[in-house]
Amino acid sequence: MDSSGLQIPDKQRLSEQYHALVPIYEGVLDRLHHSLKRELVARELHATVKTRVKSFESYYRKLLLRMSDTEASGAAGGSIGANGIGDSAEIDGSAIGEEEDNLSGVPGWKDLRVPITDVMGVRIVCPFLEQVETACDYVRSHYEVIHSEEKGADQSFREFGYQSTHFLIRVPADFRTDSLPKDSICEVQVCTLLQDAWAEVEHELIYKAEFTPFDEPLRRKLAALNANLTLSDIIFQEIRDYQRRLHAELLKRRRDFLDRVQSAGKSPIDGRSNGEEELSLRNGSSAALSLDDLLLSALHAHNARKYSVAIKLYTRILESEPSTNLEAIVLVHRGMAHFANEDYGEALEDFKAAIKTDPQNGKAFYYRGIVYRMNRDYRKALRDFDRSLELSPYEFDTLLSRSRIHLELGNLPKALEDCDNALRIEPKEEEALALRLRLISETK
Repeated sequence: MDSSGLQIPDKQRLSEQYHALVPIYEGVLDRLHHSLKRELVARELHATVKTRVKSFESYYRKLLLRMSDTEASGAAGGSIGANGIGDSAEIDGSAIGEEEDNLSGVPGWKDLRVPITDVMGVRIVCPFLEQVETACDYVRSHYEVIHSEEKGADQSFREFGYQSTHFLIRVPADFRTDSLPKDSICEVQVCTLLQDAWAEVEHELIYKAEFTPFDEPLRRKLAALNANLTLSDIIFQEIRDYQRRLHAELLKRRRDFLDRVQSAGKSPIDGRSNGEEELSLRNGSSAALSLDDLLLSALHAHNARKYSVAIKLYTRILESEPSTNLEAIVLVHRGMAHFANEDYGEALEDFKAAIKTDPQNGKAFYYRGIVYRMNRDYRKALRDFDRSLELSPYEFDTLLSRSRIHLELGNLPKALEDCDNALRIEPKEEEALALRLRLISETK
């Protein structure tokens, strides 16, 4: 290309004008940062919000590249945008808007084929994949999005590159100052932690090192790394989903157990032989299930009051010789299923076995104490509750149970003390409030 007649921007003059605008950009980004952080936390998205103003050197190199592309293509029209910012997408100036005055002082700004749109940049970094879409939905609904792009979505598994969702948003009026034109643009990226890490490394290894696309060994290594990061994101999400399901099942199981404790001896308890048909349906595939799958299946059956099914699934896990910690947990759960099935002898044996396997398992002492209480062996129950609270001092259920034991043994001051401590943990719990009223009335 003939270089004669090119309009080369004056770097020194442009640098002075650019740096004069940097405090304005930083003020806008500071307001955006606080607003985004507040709103994302309100949506229980504990994401990291990063902001940056593009360095002048990066800006100037990109400007020269864009001007070169424009000269080479012979295409005119479009706009750099009044704030002279970034390059997220191939868009023309009409999508952004054209200002009569270009405050960033860029020569040839009206003739750039592809405008610069990332001088002001925001990155929302989410721990998990599922949170990325939630954050994207927030950006779409609360800002004027003039362009969006799934960067890296079109790459095959053999390719590598930074994957994220990029938005170009118009800076909200209440975030601007008089020195910043109304059509100013900010780039917002949304990605996961691992995608963010890749972006940082990619920038150093590829762009700054002038990476050549013909370096096949390096390309393969980078592709493998990118694939591993992508797989890791998927696995992290799967683990989170599993933990969420497990927590939900455990919560249901705990509530069911406490209901059984309250209703034992007052009314018949169904479910003793309930669900044998379900077990036969599971038998065909359970052999191939992982221990995690078996545990979820057992908890699901337990919560559905299919106690015989749950007991057999717990037993299958124990037969696989799990780790000591898992063995104790499963013994506790099987004991709870036996308890719910009114088989208190088997429940007691499982809780004893859990304590023998893991003497630091405070839950096992608590549940064994419950069985002793059901058998009216209050002294043994009191010892187990004492030990459980030594291991886990702030357990509401254990404090409340020990309060009831002290009441049975006639020690009203201790009963009231435990009840008050339980209410400090759960101030509105109705059973504890009712017990406290009873204790106060009996001490008068």
